[in-house]
Amino acid sequence: QRAVAGLLRTGLLVAIILALIGPSELEERPKLTSTVFVIDVSDSMSDETLDRARGALEDIWRGRGRHEVRAVTYGASAREIRPPKSANDPWPDLERLAGEGGQASDTEGALALSLSLLPDDRLGRIVLVTDGRDTRGDMLAMATNAARFGVRVHPLSVARDTPASEL
Repeated sequence: QRAVAGLLRTGLLVAIILALIGPSELEERPKLTSTVFVIDVSDSMSDETLDRARGALEDIWRGRGRHEVRAVTYGASAREIRPPKSANDPWPDLERLAGEGGQASDTEGALALSLSLLPDDRLGRIVLVTDGRDTRGDMLAMATNAARFGVRVHPLSVARDTPASEL
């Protein structure tokens, strides 16, 4: 009996070791991403800054490959900007909101809209372009909420001296 028990223990130990070091058949596919640019177009943002933000958006759009790139602009309210039909077409101008719409910044609302645009089967990212002068909502609370869902909010500086590596 001792010999049989010892043989069984040895066999079990060998099986466990082989299972731990054996070849695995895990297929690792690269995860596709979905990136939403969230761009403040309120009156406090300069035209030059908006032009640079649009340039950064177009650069990312052209190099996207199979990844998804979308855009949301906002002031007092947020709206999605439809992407161009092809990679060679330019993005539409980042239009300011008229009247009171341009006098406010609701980053929380814009982040909420951008989260709703991210599909579940892709790695979600948000690129935020703003001067940080919110007049409505709670940007930090919404960014924290995004993090709970695994979505990182990346601030993008569009100052003149922004290194290409930051984009």
